[in-house]
Amino acid sequence: MPPQTRRTIRFFADWGADSPLWESGTDFYLPAPEDYGLPTSLSDRLRAWASHWTEHHHWDTGWDDPRAAEYSQKEGDELLDALRTHVAPFADVIDER
Repeated sequence: MPPQTRRTIRFFADWGADSPLWESGTDFYLPAPEDYGLPTSLSDRLRAWASHWTEHHHWDTGWDDPRAAEYSQKEGDELLDALRTHVAPFADVIDER
């Protein structure tokens, strides 16, 4: 049996994506949080964070409010920690914000 390959999940928000999770080299380039077996509460927070970014970050001017940027940074850091904990047995998470 060939050795299992460790997966790499990329974390960043982008327009048109309802989740900040991306994975190259698989059939799930833009996977749903549930594809990783994440708890519903974490999946909901990931989607809310991506939605917040879409609503408050503009491609030409950046953040519309410093408080929105601060929230995004703080919540994104917490989400990364939680995500890394849940996928540690099979994947690494790269912060590409």
